[in-house]
Amino acid sequence: MKIFLLTTMFCFSCATCAAQSESIHKLSSRLSVTPTAGLVFSTFVGSGAENSSIRVGLTTGLEMTFQTDNLFGYSTGVSYCQLGALEERTTYGLISRLDYINVPLLLNLRLSKRTYAPILKTGVRLGFLVGAKFSDDMGSIQPDNGLSANNLFKTFDCSIPISLSWNFNRFVIGAGYVFGLLDIVNKPATIYGVPYHNDSVHLISLETHVGYRL
Repeated sequence: MKIFLLTTMFCFSCATCAAQSESIHKLSSRLSVTPTAGLVFSTFVGSGAENSSIRVGLTTGLEMTFQTDNLFGYSTGVSYCQLGALEERTTYGLISRLDYINVPLLLNLRLSKRTYAPILKTGVRLGFLVGAKFSDDMGSIQPDNGLSANNLFKTFDCSIPISLSWNFNRFVIGAGYVFGLLDIVNKPATIYGVPYHNDSVHLISLETHVGYRL
């Protein structure tokens, strides 16, 4: 009797472990982690940003994707992104360099069931300013009223990203447009005695990336 009970318990434990192993395997097959890197083309838009043009920066990050079925999925992650703008002032040119840590929360839609079908991604992206710097034709500058460049810009931004990506086996390429929803400038501030963006200013960017799924 004891041998029967011990054998039954052993078989039950093996079956439980096998079921858990199968569940973990199914979960891992739907979950992917992808390091990424790419280029960013950003600028300012809004009623206070008429003379802004594109600044080119770099981005790098880690994306985590969970595929619920063949068409739908979710993704999140973290990335470092160099944003900002080039601005033409009356007597000088101004470069605004803004470094952000971004956390996207995205819904993914595969546009067909073909192997290399494009994947549409959209949702919200939370941005946290970790560094800001001004420079002009002569070098680094600061606002006139004693603020540092870090204090001049708001520390949080929220944006709407829309992108397309393609998976080629383990390689990933993608590009997308990101529109900032919030005014990013603390007011008032002046540079060389001229008001700095007292009207609304938002960030927009075109972002490209390549990655490798682990």
